[in-house]
Amino acid sequence: MKKIFIFAMMASAFAGAVNAQGIEWTTTAEQTVKSFVKAPKADERQIISNQAGMLVEGVNLKLNSFQVECLTTTQDLDGLPKFAEVNKLMLNGTNLEANRTMGIEAYAENTNETILRNIDLSLSEMPLPVEDFRVANMTEMTMPEQGQDGYIVELPFDVKPFYYLGEGAYITLNMSTPEDVMFNFEVTEAELEVPAVYRNSFFPFYTGMSTENDKVPAAYQTAFEAIVEALDLQPNTLPAYQLDYYTHDVIGTVVDAKGEPVAGAQIVISQNGGEDFTATSDDNGEFVIEGLDYTKNCTINFVYEDEQYEAVMNFGSQSNDILVNVTLSPITAVENVNASKSVVAVNYLDMSGRMSNVPFNGVNVVVTRYADGTTNVSKVVR
Repeated sequence: MKKIFIFAMMASAFAGAVNAQGIEWTTTAEQTVKSFVKAPKADERQIISNQAGMLVEGVNLKLNSFQVECLTTTQDLDGLPKFAEVNKLMLNGTNLEANRTMGIEAYAENTNETILRNIDLSLSEMPLPVEDFRVANMTEMTMPEQGQDGYIVELPFDVKPFYYLGEGAYITLNMSTPEDVMFNFEVTEAELEVPAVYRNSFFPFYTGMSTENDKVPAAYQTAFEAIVEALDLQPNTLPAYQLDYYTHDVIGTVVDAKGEPVAGAQIVISQNGGEDFTATSDDNGEFVIEGLDYTKNCTINFVYEDEQYEAVMNFGSQSNDILVNVTLSPITAVENVNASKSVVAVNYLDMSGRMSNVPFNGVNVVVTRYADGTTNVSKVVR
């Protein structure tokens, strides 16, 4: 197997491609959108309604605005690559009311697994969203036609992408509407027993919460029970969401001096303070290494047939991949030859005596003939 070892480390940032011996690179204009889908439980949905359908102290209780808090572990996010750049969130469901619009905004933050597993989703512990973690401004969204399936939430992250770091994530959706709404949404398995909270400005309600909690005003107890019953919340359950995302990839091709693809080249990319990434070029000489940290530049070094190749690369921005073309230099058979001599022919012989004008894989005896009639014999290993 031909081995090409590539090492990536922090380097000073600069703009534009760098051409070095045997290596050319550039950045892509745009990336390919990928999707992470949490498969829903078969025939299971949860209902959200913003009206309890009853009077409480003469007031018809309605959730004009409500909030959904979700705690997702690495197990819940298994399949979403580390360093993925999430740009959109979608929730599928059915509109059970007349045609409606809702305003939705979103917050997302990476959360250490230890912290995540110790968050107490209770009335006293529930934090308000932190502005630094806002990923989507309030966006007006039209729900599907009454009785139709579709995206209840289809929210582009228009403030900034959520850059997933491979641990747990804390996601908050704020929803508001002046109208009566009722919709259901698909649900999926969750690792934590209590992974989601639904609340409004009066009180939160979530899986397993006791209606006897003395922090809930007594006047709202009956309405509280009705809303919880209507939601039919279950333990170990999250909305069945879809995340659209990009990864930052190095996409490359390895060819020999004649432009022929080199298969089986082993590529290793390391980033300072991070893990190693490996790939092997296929029959077309192509390789892909996905999920690199776009904040770190890459210094590529590798040796092939005792020749040194080097180039420094960077992603340029959050919306680029890197394209690499590696051209292997030809083996030179002329060693310590006077520059005044003119080479007229170079032949290669393998260990069985076969002759060719191109080198064989393995040990080659190289016979170089010059215009002055002299001959040089050397040995190279390809």
